[in-house]
Amino acid sequence: MKFSCEKALLQTAVATASRAAAAKSTIPALEGVLLQAGHNLTVSGYNMQTGIRTNLDADVTQEGALVLPARLFGEIIRRMPDDVITFAADTGMNVRLTCGDAAYNITALSADDYPELPEVEDQYSIRIQQQILRSMIGETSFAVSTDEARPIPDCCGEWRTCNPGIRLLSGGRSVGWGLPQRADGGCPGCDAGSVPMTAKTVSGEARDVCPIDGDGGGLTIGFNNRYLMDALKYAPADAVRLELNTGISPCVILPAEGEERFLYMVLPVRLKNN
Repeated sequence: MKFSCEKALLQTAVATASRAAAAKSTIPALEGVLLQAGHNLTVSGYNMQTGIRTNLDADVTQEGALVLPARLFGEIIRRMPDDVITFAADTGMNVRLTCGDAAYNITALSADDYPELPEVEDQYSIRIQQQILRSMIGETSFAVSTDEARPIPDCCGEWRTCNPGIRLLSGGRSVGWGLPQRADGGCPGCDAGSVPMTAKTVSGEARDVCPIDGDGGGLTIGFNNRYLMDALKYAPADAVRLELNTGISPCVILPAEGEERFLYMVLPVRLKNN
């Protein structure tokens, strides 16, 4: 196996594929990256759960495939000068890397020991712009459970009583808002088109008033402040619409105008006065 390519291209490809290489595995090959030299050069990383494969242009003079330790290989390339790297491997799996005045010798593993990455059939594949997919992931990943023992929370069928709601109640801090009405139907402490907010912790209490376009209908509701702030922070809109039903029903957050491109749901916490 023999090829040559620009250092920057190889370094980027190895760094990308190494993200999927196993840090520690009973299969030594999974701790490395698979190099396949043919029409071009393919670098793959795989840990039996996540796989990354990347292609780059290379001048291949002898085809072949082998596995190199991901961390060591990446470190060697990083330390080489910015020039063309020449890669040569013999039948004994001895690899020699040269670039300018620098030269390294390392031992490779057989590509036969490397599990094949699963192939996705075309009928189950889609194409989407990277920027759109990155934005979609960024707008939802904050809501993923951090409890590895329960990667998929069980739900009993009613959102306000399902297990994610139980986790929301353990936050320790809450923010309450509402439009408490007087006996005559008026709203004390606030003007029309605004909603009073209070937050209480063992350290103190804070109050503020937020202008709104709409009517709270006399509803008082409380939320874990971190979950509510996360939803508002990641919602990709300058103005949002909050749909509320009762003090113990979920709050649905939608864009105030235009197409409904996102939907967030935050479960409330029970307030003492409720």
